[in-house]
Amino acid sequence: MFGFGASSQPPESVPPGWFGKLPATGDFVSRRLPGEFVSSWDAFLGDAIAGSRALLGETWLEHYLASPIWQFVVFQPLCGPGAWVGLMMPSVDRVGRYFPLTICSRLAMIPDTIEGADSLLDWLGTLEGAALGALDPEASLDDFEAALRRQNDLSPLPAEHVAGMLPHSRDALAPGLFMLREGPELSSWLAQAFVDPSRLAGHSIWWSFALDGDRIPAAVLRGLPGSQSYARMIGASF
Repeated sequence: MFGFGASSQPPESVPPGWFGKLPATGDFVSRRLPGEFVSSWDAFLGDAIAGSRALLGETWLEHYLASPIWQFVVFQPLCGPGAWVGLMMPSVDRVGRYFPLTICSRLAMIPDTIEGADSLLDWLGTLEGAALGALDPEASLDDFEAALRRQNDLSPLPAEHVAGMLPHSRDALAPGLFMLREGPELSSWLAQAFVDPSRLAGHSIWWSFALDGDRIPAAVLRGLPGSQSYARMIGASF
């Protein structure tokens, strides 16, 4: 089962965890994420931000502030056992220090059908609303936590694996960049990652709904994004 912790029982109702900075806080804060994840994620973002600043110079902040929300799946062992699913968005603390906010949860079930991928994407879509609300300067930490509790820890996913329509067999999961159509093509691409997730051990996959139209930028990366990849993710061109 690739260490997903899947079982025949419904997953415990625990809100998603998060790490980063918020206007309501004065420094780094994390909730409900293991230390192994936080240390790996902090090291990744520290290197990616420093490297992208060196590449972009004075234009870095302009790109960062306008950067889109990226959704992701990170496969073991990059941040510990199992796979982590969530989103990352630009944020800032109350004293003006910039650092992304990440909200995520360890996958309890394997969404290896198009229907399962659709449910996962729906959950991530509702999570974006909670994330954007946290950027309101008037929002408190309690407001943000209440919004996360309403997400109910991957509640769209079934408690048991249910057979459904399988993704098409075209292997689009080699490392690289893709432009996918929103809807069945994106869901199929995502579901393929879980048909045999062991082949993506040590990889991460990313996608964003930032562009107008029906095309979704997506990427399969070995490891987590490096400086150039992160610079592209915040809108720079190389």
